[in-house]
Amino acid sequence: MKEARNWLSIIEYSQLTGISVSTIRRRIKNERIEFQSIGGKYFIAHTKKAITQANGTEELMQRLEIEKLKKVISHQREEMEDLRMLVQLYEGSDRINSPSITSNELPPELPLM
Repeated sequence: MKEARNWLSIIEYSQLTGISVSTIRRRIKNERIEFQSIGGKYFIAHTKKAITQANGTEELMQRLEIEKLKKVISHQREEMEDLRMLVQLYEGSDRINSPSITSNELPPELPLM
Protein backbone atom coordinates (compact mmCIF):
# COMPACT_ATOMS: atom_id res chain seq x y z
CA MET A 1 0.00 0.00 0.00
CA LYS A 2 1.40 3.38 -1.03
CA GLU A 3 1.62 6.17 1.46
CA ALA A 4 -0.71 9.10 0.80
CA ARG A 5 0.98 12.17 -0.62
CA ASN A 6 0.35 15.82 -0.18
CA TRP A 7 2.01 18.24 -2.55
CA LEU A 8 3.70 21.25 -0.96
CA SER A 9 5.22 24.34 -2.52
CA ILE A 10 8.96 24.76 -2.16
CA ILE A 11 8.49 27.35 0.58
CA GLU A 12 6.03 25.17 2.53
CA TYR A 13 8.33 22.16 2.23
CA SER A 14 11.27 24.30 3.35
CA GLN A 15 9.41 25.50 6.43
CA LEU A 16 8.26 22.00 7.29
CA THR A 17 11.65 20.31 6.95
CA GLY A 18 14.00 23.15 7.82
CA ILE A 19 15.84 22.67 4.51
CA SER A 20 16.75 25.84 2.66
CA VAL A 21 14.90 26.76 -0.53
CA SER A 22 18.16 26.73 -2.51
CA THR A 23 18.93 23.19 -1.32
CA ILE A 24 15.44 22.05 -2.33
CA ARG A 25 15.91 23.62 -5.77
CA ARG A 26 19.26 21.82 -6.16
CA ARG A 27 17.62 18.54 -5.23
CA ILE A 28 14.86 19.16 -7.80
CA LYS A 29 17.47 19.94 -10.45
CA ASN A 30 19.40 16.75 -9.61
CA GLU A 31 16.13 14.79 -9.29
CA ARG A 32 16.98 13.73 -5.75
CA ILE A 33 13.52 14.60 -4.48
CA GLU A 34 10.07 13.67 -5.73
CA PHE A 35 8.42 16.68 -7.34
CA GLN A 36 5.99 17.79 -10.00
CA SER A 37 5.78 20.99 -12.00
CA ILE A 38 2.37 22.63 -12.39
CA GLY A 39 2.12 25.90 -14.27
CA GLY A 40 5.85 26.57 -13.87
CA LYS A 41 5.74 26.05 -10.11
CA TYR A 42 7.34 23.11 -8.36
CA PHE A 43 5.56 21.03 -5.77
CA ILE A 44 7.30 18.49 -3.59
CA ALA A 45 5.75 15.24 -2.45
CA HIS A 46 5.10 15.33 1.26
CA THR A 47 5.01 11.99 2.98
CA LYS A 48 6.23 10.97 6.39
CA LYS A 49 8.94 8.89 4.73
CA ALA A 50 10.06 11.80 2.51
CA ILE A 51 10.31 14.14 5.49
CA THR A 52 12.28 11.55 7.47
CA GLN A 53 14.70 11.06 4.56
CA ALA A 54 15.11 14.80 4.06
CA ASN A 55 15.75 15.39 7.75
CA GLY A 56 18.15 12.43 7.82
CA THR A 57 20.17 13.90 4.97
CA GLU A 58 20.34 17.30 6.67
CA GLU A 59 21.32 15.65 9.95
CA LEU A 60 24.08 13.70 8.22
CA MET A 61 25.41 16.88 6.59
CA GLN A 62 25.36 18.64 9.95
CA ARG A 63 27.23 15.76 11.62
CA LEU A 64 29.88 15.84 8.90
CA GLU A 65 30.26 19.59 9.34
CA ILE A 66 30.57 19.17 13.11
CA GLU A 67 33.31 16.55 12.67
CA LYS A 68 35.15 18.82 10.25
CA LEU A 69 34.95 21.72 12.73
CA LYS A 70 36.18 19.50 15.57
CA LYS A 71 39.28 18.66 13.52
CA VAL A 72 39.88 22.34 12.80
CA ILE A 73 39.54 23.17 16.50
CA SER A 74 41.93 20.37 17.44
CA HIS A 75 44.48 21.62 14.91
CA GLN A 76 44.10 25.20 16.21
CA ARG A 77 44.62 24.04 19.80
CA GLU A 78 47.81 22.22 18.84
CA GLU A 79 49.05 25.29 17.01
CA MET A 80 48.20 27.47 20.01
CA GLU A 81 50.14 25.16 22.34
CA ASP A 82 53.15 25.29 20.00
CA LEU A 83 53.01 29.08 20.00
CA ARG A 84 52.70 29.18 23.78
CA MET A 85 55.77 26.99 24.09
CA LEU A 86 57.71 29.25 21.70
CA VAL A 87 56.72 32.35 23.69
CA GLN A 88 57.83 30.67 26.90
CA LEU A 89 61.15 29.71 25.33
CA TYR A 90 61.65 33.19 23.93
CA GLU A 91 60.75 34.89 27.18
CA GLY A 92 63.01 32.51 29.11
CA SER A 93 65.99 33.08 26.81
CA ASP A 94 65.32 36.84 26.83
CA ARG A 95 65.58 36.89 30.62
CA ILE A 96 68.86 35.00 30.54
CA ASN A 97 70.48 37.14 27.83
CA SER A 98 69.31 40.59 28.88
CA PRO A 99 70.75 42.50 31.81
CA SER A 100 68.32 43.04 34.61
CA ILE A 101 66.84 46.51 34.75
CA THR A 102 66.36 48.17 38.08
CA SER A 103 63.53 50.55 38.77
CA ASN A 104 65.92 53.55 38.47
CA GLU A 105 67.14 52.58 35.01
CA LEU A 106 65.19 52.99 31.82
CA PRO A 107 65.72 50.88 28.74
CA PRO A 108 67.32 52.69 25.77
CA GLU A 109 64.91 54.47 23.49
CA LEU A 110 64.23 52.98 20.11
CA PRO A 111 64.87 55.26 17.13
CA LEU A 112 61.71 56.51 15.48
CA MET A 113 61.36 55.62 11.85
